[in-house]
Amino acid sequence: MQALAGRYFPQRAFVECKTDEYIVYRLNQTDGFGRMTVCSVMPGVLLVYNDFHTFVGFEAEYARPGVVEINHCLRGRYECL
Repeated sequence: MQALAGRYFPQRAFVECKTDEYIVYRLNQTDGFGRMTVCSVMPGVLLVYNDFHTFVGFEAEYARPGVVEINHCLRGRYECL
């Protein structure tokens, strides 16, 4: 669980808070910041709550075999190929 953000956001992600139940990563973007709260629901299943305050978002999204993502954006938009 701890390597999740570092795997997808090297150089910008660091652990902000860690408990037995979850890890909070902070990601510094060029136009703001974000937090990813990662909880292990059961072996092999992670729940990730993203709270980002940016205009641009991520530079690149890569396919992750074996990963299913469900995304929702409260304001603004979320796009992917």
